[in-house]
Amino acid sequence: MIAYGMADHKPSPDGAVGPGAVSVPRHKGGCGQCHQVAVNDEDRVYIDCDQCARALVAGHYGWSATPHGVPLTPDQMAQRELASRDAEDHQNAILRAMTDAFVSQMADFKAMQASAAKQPQSLQEQLAALSPKERAALFSSFAPAQALPAAEPEVPKTTTARAPRTPRAR
Repeated sequence: MIAYGMADHKPSPDGAVGPGAVSVPRHKGGCGQCHQVAVNDEDRVYIDCDQCARALVAGHYGWSATPHGVPLTPDQMAQRELASRDAEDHQNAILRAMTDAFVSQMADFKAMQASAAKQPQSLQEQLAALSPKERAALFSSFAPAQALPAAEPEVPKTTTARAPRTPRAR
């Protein structure tokens, strides 16, 4: 049987203290020998001794039969709390930014609706609202200048002269 332990039982990373060791006396259910603490690929601390593992799992805080049942060390709890607070702060900042962007877009949308309501409705009003430059561009898009027929000179109307009227006798 394997007993998984808290990270506090791990050997020191610099090797100054040496490898971690666990000893469970016979009167407490262990074998009485000193066991070097091993670390698996997932960085979990464990010992592999049937007698000592059962005794540690059954009656000692910080040991479990599964890696996920091992309690966190005070340092790990502090790190988790700090990470949780940081995540909450980041989430609040993101929500605040999203809210500000949404409010800004809504204001722009309402302004666009208001300007659309103020625009002239009839074609004549729309044409009257155009600037001279816009009007020229619009008319040139319908009939380009080179495609227009040459204007025919206007012929003045001629009137025939009549003789003045004379009053009739009655």
